[in-house]
Amino acid sequence: MEFEISRVVDSLQRLGLANDTLVFITSDNGPWDVSLLLYHPRRKMPVPSTHSLHPILPQMKCHLSGLKGPYEGKYLSKHFGTGSGKFTTWEGGHRVPALVYWPSHVPPSGVANVLTSTLDIFPTFASLAGVSLPTNRSFDGVDLSSLITDQHPSDLPTRETLFHPDQFGELSAMRLGKYKVHFRITQAPPCIPGDERDIDDILKKWAFVVGGDSETKGWLDVPLVFDLENDLQEENPLFVSESDAAMLKDLWQHKMTDISSDRRSKADYSQQDDPAGWPCCGMQSEACLCPL
Repeated sequence: MEFEISRVVDSLQRLGLANDTLVFITSDNGPWDVSLLLYHPRRKMPVPSTHSLHPILPQMKCHLSGLKGPYEGKYLSKHFGTGSGKFTTWEGGHRVPALVYWPSHVPPSGVANVLTSTLDIFPTFASLAGVSLPTNRSFDGVDLSSLITDQHPSDLPTRETLFHPDQFGELSAMRLGKYKVHFRITQAPPCIPGDERDIDDILKKWAFVVGGDSETKGWLDVPLVFDLENDLQEENPLFVSESDAAMLKDLWQHKMTDISSDRRSKADYSQQDDPAGWPCCGMQSEACLCPL
């Protein structure tokens, strides 16, 4: 990838287009340190049920696994034997790098320790292009153009919260400033070299949701909260009072209400025969915006 990106940048420089072209590099979330992909046969979503639906497209991805640095999700590994990675809401499963290259516009070698998201790409690019977004709907992303160009970083919109979906499409984790909140603890099968275990056996024995009440589908009465400034490994949860737990749940419910009441783009996928065209969303989730 480094070689191919360098070819693009070299071509822009050779053609004299580098100063007029913003190159934004980021990645998909989480290293592939899970042994199986378990997909819903209609929506290509990992499935919580081990009986009603049979998975398709099992794939060994361990050889493609990257590094997650210090974001190990040690609470998960300490109590349940697994760590953070793809399909989890722990930092190692969601944090990704982001690099911006735009000569004469972006100061070189700058580092911004700001909570951002790929949701911000759309409003940022629209702003840089001088395009106004529609005012009759809300957008989850914020305009980062002042941060990228370092012109007015103090004008950067503040992000109060950022929600993370788990492998079921549920928004079960949240960033709140320097704090990380887990409303449910999810995990995925870890990589085991040479592992050729039977898929059905995996489904019967593996718990994708751990640490919660089965009646509430793993949703915790008291969320886990970590201070990421002092605990990047998410190892030692903070004490959460009853009032704090209620406040955090209110924030979550406010986001669910906001999503469910916002304008939606609807499409009819019911006649779609090609699996590549199926929407990847959980039909039981309020966050699903593409109904079949």
